[in-house]
Amino acid sequence: MKASKLHYPLRWRTILPQLRGDFPGDALNRQREAFMARWIAWAVQQNNGDVLVVCGGWHAPALAKMWRECPQDINTPELPSLADAITGCYLTPYSEKRLDVLAGYLSGMPAPVWQNWCWQWGLQQAGEQLLKTILTRLRQHKLPASTADMAAAHLHAMALAQLRGHTLPLRTDWLDAIAGSLIKEALNAPLPWSYRGVIHPDTDPILLTLIDTLAGDGFGKLAPSTPQPPLPKDVTCELERTAISLPAELTLNRFNPNGLAQSQVLHRLAILEIPGIVRQQEAH
Repeated sequence: MKASKLHYPLRWRTILPQLRGDFPGDALNRQREAFMARWIAWAVQQNNGDVLVVCGGWHAPALAKMWRECPQDINTPELPSLADAITGCYLTPYSEKRLDVLAGYLSGMPAPVWQNWCWQWGLQQAGEQLLKTILTRLRQHKLPASTADMAAAHLHAMALAQLRGHTLPLRTDWLDAIAGSLIKEALNAPLPWSYRGVIHPDTDPILLTLIDTLAGDGFGKLAPSTPQPPLPKDVTCELERTAISLPAELTLNRFNPNGLAQSQVLHRLAILEIPGIVRQQEAH
């Protein structure tokens, strides 16, 4: 952002205002944007050159207007003070599934794996990879997915893209085509990509597999020197010390020193109610 003008690509200058429209946002978002706008105005006021603002696209149109409305002589914005509070700021790794908008994270992106394929290879190869990956995953889950079905889905996607004015099939073209080619019965819930928010519980298993595949199973990694909160850092060290690699299903022998050490670490995590740690007793 220049001292007098906010710059972002022409395509986004068109899309983002249309996406948000005149919606002012809820009370929490208005507070956040007012705080961000004060920081932008303060940074511009320093007159030290260009100012780069990194923010969510939904906020950009509002911030482009709001910072100009801040007082000319603005002091350094201050964070609200909390009595007897210890505060900190850390980077937190995210899984691809948590990033998926269909998991309920409304600021997330739809189908992170698909977006990554498009970024790496372009639309044409991403579409080929989608068909190949979906076919493999459906067969792994013993769901109907013949070669003929996939050929029909490919033709269907091409036809939908042409009908919708797309040079190459986009994500929804592929998903609509696969759903239309594989699902032979009436649906009890709408297509998951046709609405925002958590997936309906009556969604067809084939559709759930599509969404799960394109959500991905990757997990972000931080550089070893990245500062971390004490608890995650200690958990990581303890898991490495006892050679526990998650996710995993372990059978532990507490009469063995290694098994005992692993059992102690996992029991601590269970007591702390860390999600994903479940103890099962074997029947004898």
